[in-house]
Amino acid sequence: MAKYYEVIDVKEDVAVDFLILENGQDPERIEMLTKPKGAYKLRRVTKESGELTEKMRSWYEYYREQAEPGELIGQVGVDSGMLMISDPCYVKEATADQCERIYETTDNELTSGQILNGLAIALQIGYGDGLYDVLAKRDENGRIIKIEIILD
Repeated sequence: MAKYYEVIDVKEDVAVDFLILENGQDPERIEMLTKPKGAYKLRRVTKESGELTEKMRSWYEYYREQAEPGELIGQVGVDSGMLMISDPCYVKEATADQCERIYETTDNELTSGQILNGLAIALQIGYGDGLYDVLAKRDENGRIIKIEIILD
C-alpha cells in the first residue's frame, strides 16, 4: 500500500513537493538522500487525517499548471547576444554610455544584472543571436501573469 508525504523545506516551513512511496521504499532513506542534509523533512499525509484528497488535488493542480505550455505570443530578436527587459519609457532615456555599461553589467559569473538605474535587467543569451519564442500564461481575466522566453 502506498504512503504519501509532503517534502517540507525546514527553513521556510513550507511544502515544496509531494512523494508517493510504494511498499519497500523507506522514507528515512529518502530523507537521508536530500541535499543539503537536514534542509528538508518528510511529513506523512494520511487518509485518516482527511487531508490526503485535498493535498493530492492541490499538488495535481500545481504540476498540471507547470506542465501546460504557455500561449505563443510572438518572438524576440537577438542580434547582440543579449536581451533586455524593461518598460519602453526607460529605453528612450538610455544614452550611449549607459548602453556600454549594459555590456559591462552582464560580463559576470551570472551573465546578467540590473541596468538603467535598477529599472531594467539585461542578460546574455547562451545560444547567441536569433529569434526566440515568447510564451505567456494568462489569468482567468485574460491578463498576462507570466512570460517565458525559450532560449534554445
